[in-house]
Amino acid sequence: MEQIDFLYQAGETRRFHTWPVLRERTIAHHSWHVAMIAYTLYGQEEPGITGLFLMACLTHDMAECKMGDLPSPGKRAMEEHFPNFRAKWGEAEEKLLSEYSFDYDKFLTDEERRRLKFCDSAEGAFYCINERAMGNKLIDTAYENFCNYLAEVSDSTYSSELQLMNHMADKWEEATDV
Repeated sequence: MEQIDFLYQAGETRRFHTWPVLRERTIAHHSWHVAMIAYTLYGQEEPGITGLFLMACLTHDMAECKMGDLPSPGKRAMEEHFPNFRAKWGEAEEKLLSEYSFDYDKFLTDEERRRLKFCDSAEGAFYCINERAMGNKLIDTAYENFCNYLAEVSDSTYSSELQLMNHMADKWEEATDV
């Protein structure tokens, strides 16, 4: 029953707590979108995606309910002062997830981990696009950060990833014209 309590607490944990936003976003909102983006991009190709990969999409940020959501720019800054900070932070998150049997990352291939990072960043970028379309002019830097992460983890051999990035750029342009 502790696992059920943990998953509910994790799902209700707020994202973007360090950024002014118009709409609250929870881990549950975010993770569902990550999983659906993953299925849309990769789930219809041979051999498709595994249930373990989809579970990793749905659970990848659950540790934030206990450890907090340290934004990626913060993790990068910490890495400058404390070598291996990001790796150690990730290990601590995985250990927490394993206590509740939600540590699916250990089952993923390197390619699946890359895809998860891509979908995670794409979801963040789409959230920023929607915020900007509603008038949040303060979200621009967050959007740029997500675009930079996408550029770092994208694989040009996947036309669907390039199409998605182009689509996001078009949607951002529409949102900023409002």
